[in-house]
Amino acid sequence: MNKKNQSLTRTELHMMNLLWEKGTASVQQLHDELAEPKPPYTTTLSVMQVLTKKGIVTFDKEGTDPFVAPTLIKPVSVTEITFSSSNETVATVDANGNVTILK
Repeated sequence: MNKKNQSLTRTELHMMNLLWEKGTASVQQLHDELAEPKPPYTTTLSVMQVLTKKGIVTFDKEGTDPFVAPTLIKPVSVTEITFSSSNETVATVDANGNVTILK
């Protein structure tokens, strides 16, 4: 994960909410969950690749459809999320649903 502060866009947060609901999912499964009109599949794939670069999801290219899994635990409150390998707070969520990565 990058050392500088990062923010999730509204689209990235929406994709994370879908992924948190599913746990681990293929990019196609996440894409299928999007409301109509859906963006192109490649847009969904790009968002997941950006989240991978930010260290927020893991990306597994096995098989024909890449699988992704969150590295952050879904927020229990609107004020914090924790990194799944520890209880260290690495992100905050403001009242508008904007997530800010702390580390």
